[in-house]
Amino acid sequence: MHLLLQNTIGRGGSRRWSCQDESRGGLAALILTSNGWPSVKETFFSWSAFKDSFPEVLKGFWLDIKLFCIVEVCVLMSLEAASLLESGRITLSGPAAQVANDASVVAAYLGGA
Repeated sequence: MHLLLQNTIGRGGSRRWSCQDESRGGLAALILTSNGWPSVKETFFSWSAFKDSFPEVLKGFWLDIKLFCIVEVCVLMSLEAASLLESGRITLSGPAAQVANDASVVAAYLGGA
């Protein structure tokens, strides 16, 4: 495979290097004429299998989106709670500050913070 390295000047006069592959057509021809291409085509690019499995894939994708939203809310709430606790610990003074500091050291040691 032969790669061509080009030096081009982009907007604002900045130099940019780009790599262009001259043998993409040759690679495509090699793949499409290989002995195993018909079985690969039937296995991975079957229109009937795509149509049959698309509703299930769509259901799974929708489930992923719902789970992401739920987990994102939980993570943001826990981060907010942790930041509120930390800011409260920082503003404390006197004996309460020492107790809060000791508790945060223990929590950090145990992996909770």
